[in-house]
Amino acid sequence: VIILHDASGPDTYEQQRATILAHKNGYVGFVADIYGFYAEPPPPDAPWAERGAFTQQFTNNATLFSMRIQAAIDYVMGM
Repeated sequence: VIILHDASGPDTYEQQRATILAHKNGYVGFVADIYGFYAEPPPPDAPWAERGAFTQQFTNNATLFSMRIQAAIDYVMGM
């Protein structure tokens, strides 16, 4: 199961969801980082306009967004 994060980026919430799915249901849980390893999203307490501007580079670009999701799928399929 691939878990996608919310606007704040991958954090312990998504990791916990993946762990629960793995333990309770026997799945492999994987948290995909759609932003990328070197991305620096604004902090959670930043104004929404700042956080929204950061996430829009992915949500407004369907090709980039789907490529990031496909990369996660490809990675999990190769595990």
